[in-house]
Amino acid sequence: MAFGNCFGQCVVFFGNRAVGNGGALRALANIRLLNGPSFLNNTAGGGTTADGGAIFAGNTVFLSSSTSSNNRARNGGAVYAVSDITFKRARYRQQPGCPKWRLWPTR
Repeated sequence: MAFGNCFGQCVVFFGNRAVGNGGALRALANIRLLNGPSFLNNTAGGGTTADGGAIFAGNTVFLSSSTSSNNRARNGGAVYAVSDITFKRARYRQQPGCPKWRLWPTR
């Protein structure tokens, strides 16, 4: 993770790996990230045995102005949530390991 004083992309999750769910983040409750978080090259379960390549949430996920690319998981290449997922001004490329649905940008 990288932190800094900025007004754009302030948090970057890059190259994280988890044996279980949530390659970069795993929460049993809600996840709410604002101000442009980026999720790049994160993997859950080697890309085939766990869910949420970048994020796994036991409840809801809200991401604002976020980007994601090349995250891998069995389900939810970028994000897997038990409840609702909300993207505001997001940019997501097709994620490997996301055969059931794909994330499209919202405007």
